[in-house]
Amino acid sequence: MSNHEENIKHIENIVFRMGEDNFKKALNELFKRLDAEKKAACNHDWKLSQIASDGYYCPKCGSWKPEDD
Repeated sequence: MSNHEENIKHIENIVFRMGEDNFKKALNELFKRLDAEKKAACNHDWKLSQIASDGYYCPKCGSWKPEDD
């Protein structure tokens, strides 16, 4: 069994023990936390938004800020 297959089996066991809904909630929270950490660690390269003319976005991490900040 490859390392990838072992990892999948391990995740399947966790999902089974936690229940699918609880696993999805935990995974969603993990991704939110990782996204927040990524944005906090980013050395923002603010660009004027082409979609919303009242703000700036960072193409590196996806952060957005209003123009008046």
